Amino acid sequence: MTDSPDEKRMRLRYAGACRLCGAPRSAGTPAVYERSTRTVRCIGCSPAAADSGVTDGSVTPPS
Repeated sequence: MTDSPDEKRMRLRYAGACRLCGAPRSAGTPAVYERSTRTVRCIGCSPAAADSGVTDGSVTPPS
């Protein structure tokens, strides 16, 4: 995975939650920080998956 200029792969200084799957991320956990949205996501969650409704291999049912 290549990080875009808006993304930074890092160990979190503060606890948070993945913006895509909602999984809790504790301080010190490797994650991707997205500067433009000031959010974090799991290393395994891809931003392209959010656009297609897929986060962890499952499909989000239509609403």
